[in-house]
Amino acid sequence: MKKLMYVLVMLMMFAGKGVMAQYDAKAKKILDAMSNKYQSIHSFSANITYTLENKEDDIYESFEGEIGIKGEKFRLVASEQEIIINDGNVWTYLAEENEVNIDTYDPEEDDVTPSNIYNLYKSGYKYILFGEKTIDDEIYDIVDLSPEDKDSDYFHIRLLISKNNKVLRRFTLFAKSGNHYIYDISDFNPKANLPDSYFVFDARKHKDVEVIDLRIDN
Repeated sequence: MKKLMYVLVMLMMFAGKGVMAQYDAKAKKILDAMSNKYQSIHSFSANITYTLENKEDDIYESFEGEIGIKGEKFRLVASEQEIIINDGNVWTYLAEENEVNIDTYDPEEDDVTPSNIYNLYKSGYKYILFGEKTIDDEIYDIVDLSPEDKDSDYFHIRLLISKNNKVLRRFTLFAKSGNHYIYDISDFNPKANLPDSYFVFDARKHKDVEVIDLRIDN
């Protein structure tokens, strides 16, 4: 009996690996619809809750903020920090220190973010439709991504995509370190009409702010 159970477990493990190592046509259809949805929007805003969990190390951290995205421009506003990405630069404002760090931004080094998650699957990932989940009476497709790069920090990424309007509700990064990075997105506004000035750090709004320019050619 024990031998039979062992065989069944091993078969399930290998079956699971086989399922993940593929390009699922149903998953791709959902991902394409999501990607097309966001590419058709000029700019949008949303509320976001970021959570870091590691049950083994008893770690739980969370904060809430607002994001705005317009093309490759990005802005996060939270109680303790503000991050703006625009024109190859990133501004990180730390409220407690009242300082802003300016650095060069390389999108290729920032592998998974709220501004690129919609197109992430198009290169370097395999994907499968895992199932469905209901949140607040709305049904979401669960799509799992697995990186082709075995050296990736993440072994698994899970997306929850609305069946109704193809909006991304949540994505979770499962890191090899045991950390789970969870991004919950709510109050999605596809008609935010954000001006370019929204993605510029205005030092005048932060009295006596210390500006630290870390760019090589500053």
